[in-house]
Amino acid sequence: MRLVLAGGGSAGHINPMLAVAQQAKQQGFSITMIAGKTDIDQNLINNKEYDVVFIKKVPFPRIPHKKDILSLSDLLLVINFFKKTLIFPIAFLLETRKCRKILQSKKANAVLGFGGFIASPVYLASIFLKIPIYIHEANVCVGLANKAASFFAKRFFTAFPAVVNLNTKNNKSKFQFVGLPLRKEFLAVGKTKNSLTKNSLTKNNLNKNKLTKNNLNKKVNLLVFGGSQGAKSINQTIIKALPNLLKICNITHITGPGKKQKLSKTNAENFSYTQLEYSNNMAELLEKTDFTIARAGAGTVLEIASLAVPACFVPLPFGNGEQSLNADYLVQKKAAIVCADKLFSVEFIENIIIPLLKNPKKMQLMRANAKKAIKTNASEIIVKTILNDIKNV
Repeated sequence: MRLVLAGGGSAGHINPMLAVAQQAKQQGFSITMIAGKTDIDQNLINNKEYDVVFIKKVPFPRIPHKKDILSLSDLLLVINFFKKTLIFPIAFLLETRKCRKILQSKKANAVLGFGGFIASPVYLASIFLKIPIYIHEANVCVGLANKAASFFAKRFFTAFPAVVNLNTKNNKSKFQFVGLPLRKEFLAVGKTKNSLTKNSLTKNNLNKNKLTKNNLNKKVNLLVFGGSQGAKSINQTIIKALPNLLKICNITHITGPGKKQKLSKTNAENFSYTQLEYSNNMAELLEKTDFTIARAGAGTVLEIASLAVPACFVPLPFGNGEQSLNADYLVQKKAAIVCADKLFSVEFIENIIIPLLKNPKKMQLMRANAKKAIKTNASEIIVKTILNDIKNV
């Protein structure tokens, strides 16, 4: 049985793809991945365990924002848009042709796409070849590629219980809430952490958890990161808030590649603060974390919840608002809090986050709520579904 996985452009597309690949290989599938010729895709898929083909990313041209094109100095934006619009159909069809050859050479029984510009030509090639299409959507707001391909998909899996911009009621058998496919390192850490904390998350133990001096004096392990590329606003605010945060926290701060922050001599020499540009061991870091401050990409939100870590999400202020919708799911479940990017400040940290970090009872309730909010067996469900469909053809 031969399964082709397609996606790329961000960790949010690649990591779930790797998770499903791990599960599918265990079930006897021959795996081929189609990803983008980008540094992030090639760095994340850095093993020789799978057959990987890298193709060119052909983004759909985006119309410049009105306020941008009012300026004469930004006239190049408009010219560039029309240039890309003219080139796009040719470039897209060339990549579709390449994907068609890949699918034919691999003799694919099924295609599973994770969205993004890389998945689009693979979807179209699959339609031409009449290969069954399966889709996994990680966000609450469905991406353009997945939305267009949904009409041709045999199954459409979602990471959240509901999506906001796609009608799933007309064909309930096609759409299925499965959660986010989690990498094996997250599943391993999750099992260990769950077994260690299970007793402490019961109501009886929560009532017994008094705010003793020992609890208050023990420093909280705080993890701060802004997604795979970092976040300037989060970085700058955290640096300004260090004097107060370091009184109660051990901080690991992942700034993003090339976004290393300048520190005062006092903060640089403080053993309670560690600054990294990037980490490949997020599961290990989250295992040791009591609270996290992060962006709200779907992968980030659900991986944090899978390890029952309370969080403050600061959604990316751009795009179609998908990060705010992702964060809102856990906020409604009382497993996280959220702060708009423009409101994330030293004052917010001092008035909202620090009091929360000093409240272990509330933190434990957030952990318990996080574990109840998500599913952790998405890869198993997806692979089993595709396997059964192939066998029943």
